[in-house]
Amino acid sequence: MSTVVLDISISLDGYITADTQSPEQPLGEGGAQLHDWIDDEIGSQLLAEATANLGAAIAGRTTYDSSLPWWGADGPTGPARCPVFVVTHEQPSDPPADGVYTFVTDGIESALDQATATAGAETVSVMGGASICQQFLAAG
Repeated sequence: MSTVVLDISISLDGYITADTQSPEQPLGEGGAQLHDWIDDEIGSQLLAEATANLGAAIAGRTTYDSSLPWWGADGPTGPARCPVFVVTHEQPSDPPADGVYTFVTDGIESALDQATATAGAETVSVMGGASICQQFLAAG
């Protein structure tokens, strides 16, 4: 059975993005500093440990749309090509060829079922944005 974790960086005052979000700056102006913890030795070790047993990820459509330019077809894990289940109202018209993405249009429960089936005994990561995390927390 999979372990499901929320994967989100958040400031102490509750922000996950800065103002003025744009396609060029999906975390907003200065928002990338929420991920500065990854750049030091301890942070990179924590990230490596957290992703060592990753079997699948779930992301919302906004995270997918804003991250795709950096992730590309391989997704957030790069060459590891971990499957990503994207919760969305409709599939994008131009997903990357040979991408790791599965678009789930029938809700978070279906995304979780598909991700846990894929992950087996490995971890399923629910990648923040706030909306997808709130939906999973509300669903229990």
